[in-house]
Amino acid sequence: SGGFAADLRLSGAIAFGTQQQSLLRTSELGGGVEGLPSFNSVFLGVTPTPPPDRCGGGGPAVASVGSAPLAAEKPFLFLQNQTLHLALPPIRRQAKGAAPRPHHFPAAPLASGDDDDDGRSVVFVATPSDSAAAINRQLARGRHVVLTPGLYALPVPLRVATRGQVLLGLGFATLTPMRGLPAVELLAAGVRMAGVLVQAGPLRSRALVVVGDGSPSSSGTADAPILLHDCFVRVYAERTAPQPAVATTMLWVRADHVVVDHAWLWRADHDSTAHFTDGENPVQHALEVDGRFVTVYGLFAEHTLGDLTRWRGEDGAVFLYQSELQYDAPPPVWPHLGYNVTARHHRALGVGVYCYFFDEVTVHEGIHAADASGIVHSFTHLLDGGGAIQSVINGRGGAVSATGQGSYVCSS
Repeated sequence: SGGFAADLRLSGAIAFGTQQQSLLRTSELGGGVEGLPSFNSVFLGVTPTPPPDRCGGGGPAVASVGSAPLAAEKPFLFLQNQTLHLALPPIRRQAKGAAPRPHHFPAAPLASGDDDDDGRSVVFVATPSDSAAAINRQLARGRHVVLTPGLYALPVPLRVATRGQVLLGLGFATLTPMRGLPAVELLAAGVRMAGVLVQAGPLRSRALVVVGDGSPSSSGTADAPILLHDCFVRVYAERTAPQPAVATTMLWVRADHVVVDHAWLWRADHDSTAHFTDGENPVQHALEVDGRFVTVYGLFAEHTLGDLTRWRGEDGAVFLYQSELQYDAPPPVWPHLGYNVTARHHRALGVGVYCYFFDEVTVHEGIHAADASGIVHSFTHLLDGGGAIQSVINGRGGAVSATGQGSYVCSS
C-alpha cells in the first residue's frame, strides 16, 4: 500500500515498483527517479532535483517540498574499540539531503544485567526475561534502554520520563500490555522511541502508545521535541488465542512538539488463513492527536472500526498519509472518516483514503477538515469490492464506485 525511505544517498536512479504511495525524506538522488508510485508520492528535502509537482490529469500525484521542517535519524548501535555504543543523531532543521557522513554523534557505551559493574553506564540492554519493573528501574535512573528481540509481556507501561532518554528496539522487540494499560508512555522533552513493535493485549487499552499526559511537563519543546521513529502498532490475535486483542486507539499524542518519523498503525484485516470479519481485532482509531505542533512524516493507518485518524491539536502537519478503510465495514453506510481534522490550523500533503469493502457500503467522504485550506493533493481510491466513497474532502471531489477508480482534489 505504501512505502517510506529516508537518509539515502544513491548514485543511480530509484524506482518505486508497485507501491501505491511513498514518501522519500531528506535523501540525495544521483540518477533521478524511474517510475513513480501509482497513486501519490511526496519528496521532502530531496536533492538535487526531485520530480516536478503534478496532480490530476490521469497520472499519479507528485508533491515536492524543498526541506523537512525538522528531522533526525533514529538512534542506532555501532562498534568502537570492541564496545557497542548507542548513537544519538542530532536534529536538523529545514533539512535537505542525507545526513552528513562520517557520523560524529553523541554516543554512549552499552551495559547489560540489572546493574553493570561500575554503575556508570548510561545504556541498559534488556531482554525478554527482564520484567517491566526491572526495565522501569533502569529508565527511572535516567538510562537509555535497548530492547533485544523477543516478546515482552508488560503488566505496566514502560515509562520514558527523563529528558533526552532513548528506548530503542531491535529486531523487532514486541511489547504487549497485559492489563489494559499502555505498553509505552513517553513523558519528557527530547525522549525518543525507535524500532519498537507494539501489539494489543487481551484487555482493552485506551491507547497502546501514549505520548504525554496532557501536562506541560510531559511535552516536548521547540528545542527538544519528542521523537518517534519507525513506530509500528498492531491489533491482532491469532485465531487460536484464548482472548482477543483489543484497544481503543493505537497511538495517542497528548504532548506538544512531537515528531513521528514513519508510523504504521494496523488493525489486522487478514492472516495467512483468511480475512478477518465481523469486527474481529477491535480498535476504534489508529491515531489521535491532541497536542500542538505535531509533525508526522509517513503515516500509514489501516482498517480501524471508527475514524482512522482524529486530529484535534492545532498547528499540526502530515507529509504523506496512506489509509485503507475497514474491509468488513457493515452495510449500508459506514459513518466514519479516513482522516478527520477538527483543528483550525492544519497542514497535510498527499492524503490518500482507499476502500475495498466486502459488502455494498457507502461512505460520504474520505476526509473532513474544519479548515481544508492547508490540505493539498488529497484523493480517494476504490481498490476493489463493492460500495463507494461519494466525495474526497468536505463534499468536494468525485465519487469512486468502480474497481480501480480514483478521485483527486489537488488543492482545497
